[in-house]
Formats: sequence, structure tokens, C-alpha cells
Amino acid sequence: MGANHSTGTANSEGNRLVRIAQKRLGKYTSAFPMVLISDRAENIHDTRVASRRMQQVINLLFPPPRSGKSRKVVRSLRKVRRVLGPCRNLDVNLDLIQEKIAAAGSEIARDAWAQVGDATMERRKAELSRARDALKQTDIVEFIGRVMTLVESVEGGKNVEKQLKQQTETAFNDWSDALASAQENSQGAQIHALRITGKRVRYSAELLAELGEAGAKALIKSFKGLQDELGRWHDLQVLMEFIAEFIGRPEFLLNHPDQGRYLLTEIERERQGTAASIGGILENAVKIRNHWVERRLKNSE
Repeated sequence: MGANHSTGTANSEGNRLVRIAQKRLGKYTSAFPMVLISDRAENIHDTRVASRRMQQVINLLFPPPRSGKSRKVVRSLRKVRRVLGPCRNLDVNLDLIQEKIAAAGSEIARDAWAQVGDATMERRKAELSRARDALKQTDIVEFIGRVMTLVESVEGGKNVEKQLKQQTETAFNDWSDALASAQENSQGAQIHALRITGKRVRYSAELLAELGEAGAKALIKSFKGLQDELGRWHDLQVLMEFIAEFIGRPEFLLNHPDQGRYLLTEIERERQGTAASIGGILENAVKIRNHWVERRLKNSE
């Protein structure tokens, strides 16, 4: 009786995961065509997020070393995110630029940000065109068939919840290591690594929550605020890099010296501000790590 109950539970988990995979595939393949149809920033964001969530399921069902079929699916999902990445960064830039224009206290500041905004829109149009050319090579119907074949091949007796908990544990440990590195050296690369590893924890926890794991929602909530802070830090970094490139355009400083000086001052102001905010972000991350380490120890007693 015990063995049959165990098998039945595992089969139930496998069936739930198959349904989740089908649901996520539907969201991804619904979002993907919209990038080719509409210029809206939400379509790019939704497609990239849906691709990550789809990949999370594939990673669980077919962990490395992967077969040829699952490897092709993961490669396709990563390609879409990589192709749309520059557009997403520019969309974030445009949102931040609008904030800057609204808060501008002088005509020079408004004009400077307006010029940066025009240049961003020009770049975004070119990047979206290139992205669409690349994405048109993707046969979305073939992709759906490939994923469905993979999902349907999953063994019903696979204990997916146990495996996902192990993956979440590994992701959390990787994030903890990234936090330790960031505490030792809080430069851009270390903070970026903290952000990326935190995403992996959150996506794993979201999948656990969909499978019915009670404690997963609390873990998601813990990481959401931190990831929002790190996302804001990353967005400002991307914007400042774009401004630095913009100022370096031929004759810009010669023809617009006041705007150039203002933007250079903004870069320095944001650099100091983000450097100061890193301390608070790391402090928050340490609290999250300590809380979940203590909780894990209590659960193991």
C-alpha cells in the first residue's frame, strides 16, 4: 500500500507539472507573436519573462546533461531573450527618461533629457527591427510540437517536487555565494551576479508554489522587494552607460555644452547615489539569507 501511495503521489506531481508546462507554453507562444505585431514595450517584457518561466519547467524535467531535443528548446528560449534584451533595456531607459523629464528643474535639463530620449527612440526602432528579423527565423508551430513531445515523454513516476526543492536549494546556495562575493567586493559584476542568481531562486520558488508547496510564497515575497531594488540599480546602470555613449557623439559637447555638462553631472550624481544604495541592498539581502537559513535549520530538526 505504501509503495502504491508513493507512486500515486509521484504520478500526481508529474501530471501537475505537465499541466503547468502546457500552461506556460501557452503563455509564451501567445506573447511571442505580439512582438512581431506590436511595438508595445509590454510585449517584449512579457515574452522574455514567459521564456524564463518556460525554461524553468524544461530545466526541471530535463536537467543537464540534456538530450538533443531539450537542448534545442532551451537554446531557442535563450536566443529569444538575448535578441530582445537590447530592446528591453532601451524600453526601461525610456521610462526612466520620462521620470527625469517630469522632475527636471530647468530648461537645460529638460532639453538634455529630451535629446537623450530622441536618441533612445531612434536606437530602439533599429534594435526592434533587428530583433524581428532574427525572431522571424523561429518556427513557433515547430517549437510547440517539440515542447509537447518532450512534456508528453516525461515519466509519470518522477518525483518532481522533491527534485524542484533540491533545485531551489541549489539556487539559494548559489545566491548566498553571490551575496558573500558582493559583500567582499560590491562592484558592478558582483551586484549583477546577485541579481541574476536571485532571479533563479524566485523562478524556482514560483514553480514550487504552483505545485502547492506552502512555504514557497513566503520565499517569493522575501525576494520580490530585493529583486525590485536590484532591478532599479541595474536599470540606472544601463541608462548611465547609454548617456555616456550619447555624450561621446561627434560634436555633441561642442554644440550643446550646457546640456553636456548637465548630463555629466547627472552621471556622477547617479553613480554616487547607486553606490550609496548598494549598502542598503546588501543589508536587506543578508537579512533575507539569515531568515531562510534559520528557517531551514528549524525544519531539519
